[in-house]
Amino acid sequence: MHERRRGRTTTTVIDKVIVVLFCLLGGEQRECPKELKGKEGFSFEDRVSQKVYEHIRAYPVTVLPPRSTLTYPTVSGLKHQFDVILMDGKTFYLIECKKRGIAVIDQVFSFNSKILDYALKDVFTKDFRVKGIFLCTAEINDNIRKYALAYSILPVDPSLPPIQVMIDRTQEEDSLLQELVELKQHIMLPLPDAMKLQQNRHELFHRFMLSYQKWRSRGYE
Repeated sequence: MHERRRGRTTTTVIDKVIVVLFCLLGGEQRECPKELKGKEGFSFEDRVSQKVYEHIRAYPVTVLPPRSTLTYPTVSGLKHQFDVILMDGKTFYLIECKKRGIAVIDQVFSFNSKILDYALKDVFTKDFRVKGIFLCTAEINDNIRKYALAYSILPVDPSLPPIQVMIDRTQEEDSLLQELVELKQHIMLPLPDAMKLQQNRHELFHRFMLSYQKWRSRGYE
């Protein structure tokens, strides 16, 4: 990954992209109605996918046009389409864009099943990595966030800043900064690496929420 030093922290291109995506979501939430159904909802998701693609093109990563199919081998032999696919080094970042009045966990189940179809294939266990990003204008509830983090999917919604945004807004002299940086390393582990470590992935949600409460209590927002 391309990296930039910021005091004691290291900022990657992907970190910058995630900060931009969080800001993009805030703008979309203000501009659009809370509930979109049917074709109108799909049209919205197409538009957001296009915006995400255009924003990412400004960064030194490889990004495919919206709704591209990842043609690498899978366990099932099927090939899956994603809203946005970008590659940094040998890591694929697969982005799912959702606009719903309420985010439902089945959306993340479906997204994760496609990711695992690639991540469990031997070409990924040996040479490549894959990381999911679930981008949603609706508020993501605790169960969705817990499941996503456990399976190495980064949830991004307007209600809680992702770890990259928290780091970006934390003063360098704050002792909390290093805690956030260390947590980011665990949250951003791609598959299959994240599943190989001997750790309880479900604890990431609790660690994230605890860090967020500390961060907010210091007046960051």
